[in-house]
Order: sequence, then C-alpha cells, then structure tokens
Amino acid sequence: VTVKPIFAHGFDVTELPGIAGWLDKLLTLAFEETLVEPNMLVVDIEKLVSPQPESWFSVDAKEPVAYALVEIVAASDMKPSDMNGLADPYVKGQLGAYRFRTKTQRKTLSPKWQEEFKIPITTWESPNLLNIQVRNKDHFIDDILGDCSVKINDLRDGQRHDMWLPLQNIKTGRVNIAIQVTEVDMKVTEPPCDADASANELKEDSSASDPGQKEIPPGP
Repeated sequence: VTVKPIFAHGFDVTELPGIAGWLDKLLTLAFEETLVEPNMLVVDIEKLVSPQPESWFSVDAKEPVAYALVEIVAASDMKPSDMNGLADPYVKGQLGAYRFRTKTQRKTLSPKWQEEFKIPITTWESPNLLNIQVRNKDHFIDDILGDCSVKINDLRDGQRHDMWLPLQNIKTGRVNIAIQVTEVDMKVTEPPCDADASANELKEDSSASDPGQKEIPPGP
C-alpha cells in the first residue's frame, strides 16, 4: 500500500515510522472478509478527491457457484513438539483468498476439533486447491507439524467425502477432514401461467370495479 499526497507539495506518508504496517493491518481488518478473490474494490478517484460527501468506493462482488463445507475432524500420530512429549496442535487452511483456523487443542498428539467452515467457490476455472497446515502453538514461533492439500474440483458430486490424509514434509502424522461440495442452482423457475385462470380473474376484477353493474337477483 502506498499513500501519497494529492497536491504537488508534500511527502509519502508511508515513509513515517510505523505507518505502513498500521495501514496494512487496517486494510486487512476492513476488507479481508469482503474482498475474497475474485471480488475487487473499485475506487472512483474523482469522487475520492471531491469535496462533496459521495461514496468513493464499491465492491464488485462475484456470486458463488458453489460452497465447500469443510470439517476439520481430528488428527493422530502428531510429532511431539514440547518438552512434555506432547503438542498443542491447531489447523490453518486456505482455499484461494479464503483462510480459516481451528482452535488449539492443548497437550495432545491425537487432537479432535470437529469444526466446520463454509467456503464459497466463485469459479470452476481455477484449481480450487485446499491447503491444510497443522501447527503447534508455541510462545515464540509456532512449529509446523505437516501439511497436505485437496483438489476441491474432484469432489463435485454433492456427497460427503470423509478422508484421512498423511501429512507431508514430516515423518509422522495424519489429519482427518470431511468435505462436501454443494453447487448453487442459478436457474430461476417461474410457476406456469394458467391462461384461462388469468382470464377469469380479470373478468371478476373488472366486474367488481364497475359501479354501474347491478347484481341480478335469482328468478322465482
């Protein structure tokens, strides 16, 4: 992020100590949940510099074509990472720009999370690779206990896929996850129109709205 003055005189305010990091944190908190790829933030510069109070930005949001319900169930055979021979594992996941994190399970090598995350899928033209990383919570630097990945595009049958995945880049450990992909029905169906019924309703409405029409009593 680079912020510069609009006028000819001045300096780049991001050169001030701490400003650049503060701006990054501010924008992350403000837009992380909204600007999920391929959504875009559209800025109207003319309205931005205008003295009139106008809305100077908009979010070009893409409707999801599907949702992936990802459940982080459990893990086993985790690598001991603490001096007590145990670990404090948690899971971080990422699919495109969407990120999630489970809670930390304390002092265990066989954690159970059973946490669900509903992830929007905006297109099938991208790989839609779900990256999973298991970490050990530490006071200073969180150790990596292994990682794995799943191709979401291969699971488009609407079924729940429960799987145990071996953790890569480490000697031991596996993680249990379940994934169910539900595609969004984009078709809008309208109820069939009954032409005869519509004509009868029109006649009734016109009769009721004609003040000159009198009701004929039944004959003897």
